[in-house]
This record gives sequence, structure tokens and C-alpha cells, in this order.
Amino acid sequence: MRYRTLIVAGALCVAVATQATAQANRFEVTSLKAVRPAITKLIADLEKKDAAAGKADIAAFDSAWVGVEVYVNVRSMDAYNEIEHNFEAKVTENLNSAMPDVAKALADAKSLLGAYDAMLAMVEKAAPLNAKFDDVARLRIERSHLRDANNFLKAGDMAKAKAAFN
Repeated sequence: MRYRTLIVAGALCVAVATQATAQANRFEVTSLKAVRPAITKLIADLEKKDAAAGKADIAAFDSAWVGVEVYVNVRSMDAYNEIEHNFEAKVTENLNSAMPDVAKALADAKSLLGAYDAMLAMVEKAAPLNAKFDDVARLRIERSHLRDANNFLKAGDMAKAKAAFN
């Protein structure tokens, strides 16, 4: 009897671990995690007081974020607004100004990372959304490169536009 209890307990542990791994490997979670390095690069460049690199980093974050923001927008409008309309907007506006305040941009970038990590934790614990959201996100992720190509064309940077298009 004790042997059976151990087998059942072991099987239950394996099932829970398998479910946790599947939850962490969902397309939604991996896609959202793939955007996070853009924020950490932003912070690293701002810690070096490199406003120009920070400006490129927040643009890269925005490009990646466009692909996956649909998940957050549906799950938590508060988290979405905090990330996009509060911290991303502050960093972008600051770094696009004539005289960027790198210290303020760094503080806002760190707050952006905190809000992003809180959102990731919430998503990881949540039940999966309908699989159609993954389809929409895949299209948005691919489309973001075309959006970048258009922006580079407007700026007259043909090399970057071609790279984004390809």
C-alpha cells in the first residue's frame, strides 16, 4: 500500500512539473520574455550615459513590444498602460528631447523593467488565452519588421530599411 502511495505521489509530482514546464514554454510566455532583453540593454546603455544607444534601445523595445502587447492588453489594461503609456512613453519622450536627462531616463527604464517583470509573473501564472491570440501575436511580430522598414525609409536610412524588410 505504501509503495502505491509513493508511485501515485511521484506521478503527481511529474504531472505538476510537466504542467509548470508547459506553462513556462507557452508561446505567449516565451514571446513576452523575448522582449525583456531590450529593456535590460536600455538600462545598461543608460548606465553608460549613452543617450543615443538608449534611444535606439527604446525603439527596439517598441518594435518588439508591438508584436506581443496584445496579450497584455487583454489580460490587464492597467499593466499595459503602465508599461506603454507611462514608462515607455516617458523614456521615449525624454530620449527624443534635445537635451535628454539620462538619469531620469534610467530611473524610468528601471521602473519599466519592474512593471514588465510584474506583468510577466502575472502572465506565467495565468491560464493560457485562446490559441487565436498566438496567431495574432505571430502576425504582429512579423508585421513589426515592416513597420520598422517604413520608419527607416521615412528617415532616409535605406540600409536599415532593407535589413528590416528582409
